[in-house]
Amino acid sequence: MFTPVRVVCNNTLNIALRQHSNRISIRHTSNAEAKMKEAHKLMGIVNQLSAEMQTVFSSMAKTKVSDMEVFNLIRMAVSKQNEVGKAEDLSTRTNNIVNNIFTYYQAHTTQQEIKGTLWGAYNAFTGFAQNGEKKTDESKMNALLNGSKLEQRAFDLCLKLVK
Repeated sequence: MFTPVRVVCNNTLNIALRQHSNRISIRHTSNAEAKMKEAHKLMGIVNQLSAEMQTVFSSMAKTKVSDMEVFNLIRMAVSKQNEVGKAEDLSTRTNNIVNNIFTYYQAHTTQQEIKGTLWGAYNAFTGFAQNGEKKTDESKMNALLNGSKLEQRAFDLCLKLVK
């Protein structure tokens, strides 16, 4: 099974066992060998996807972006627009979210080494979604496991900018 939980003790093992996202289990029956071959194939697909994502994320880390580009990227992702409009076209709530994500990008301790890159911009979205304002432990775990539409829009926009 795959889990985003880093297992370091019995407690985190139990969380990982409860919070896994994908799992393959095979009963010891007459067709177990065929199922093991299918599981091996699935694991290969996952390994391939993991390698592809590593390539994408490495490219993001190498792609330099200005603060204005990051701010505009955040505005487009949050407002669900494909191009940057005027600030007054956005609601106060939307502008607040944009400003909070940009502040996270600029100031959060996890951003200091990656700020100025597309990887830093994307991590501002995921970091804010997982750790942003008023997150309970349960909502943090949910954000980590399930992602969000905002994170997906941010990923799609960042992918278009990868060099």
